[in-house]
Amino acid sequence: MPERLSDAKVPVRPPTLTRGQVALSRIMGTGLTIWANIVLGRAAPDSHPFSFALAASWIVMVVAALLCLPFLVRRREDPGRLADWEQDGAIYRFIGIGTYRSILLRSPFVWLFPEYKLSGGRSDLRRILRRAHGGEVPHAIAALLNLVMAGYFFGNDCPVAGFWVLIINLPLNVYLVILQRWNRGRILQLLRRIDNRRITIGCSGVRESGGGRG
Repeated sequence: MPERLSDAKVPVRPPTLTRGQVALSRIMGTGLTIWANIVLGRAAPDSHPFSFALAASWIVMVVAALLCLPFLVRRREDPGRLADWEQDGAIYRFIGIGTYRSILLRSPFVWLFPEYKLSGGRSDLRRILRRAHGGEVPHAIAALLNLVMAGYFFGNDCPVAGFWVLIINLPLNVYLVILQRWNRGRILQLLRRIDNRRITIGCSGVRESGGGRG
């Protein structure tokens, strides 16, 4: 019987990005980080609560991503696991993850992550699966740190800034974590269907061979 695709060792090399894709991703990421630092240096949470909350949330996300790089490199072979209740994605579709994904794909922020594009057909599914797991970890940490930051603002007479941190945290971190888990569930379902098809074909071949010998 042929080896199951989900257990097979497939190429994990990321797709070759064009110079334009790499440059655009770096310019956008660097530009947003510079803007955030300028805002944090000139604004205050009580006088410019939205701008300050947005800039601080971005910096928290960047720092979380940088701190997680060693962990992600060591864990790149592990695609992670999903709970039984989330594998079909029904709960995530109920809270609007499909709409969020459509908006994200039509926004300039998609330029920050060109490596998420499927480039190798079926053989690239495992790489995307691992990439989704890796992208989930920094945003989960950043989401928790943003909750701490919001609590700090609420406790220091800056409730409007704390409110904005909570609101910004949803699309910037929480929904990105959900999106990665939803994508992983969809990929796992596809791999299972491929496995079942290969097993069916393999069993049919065994039966045909047995019938021919008879």
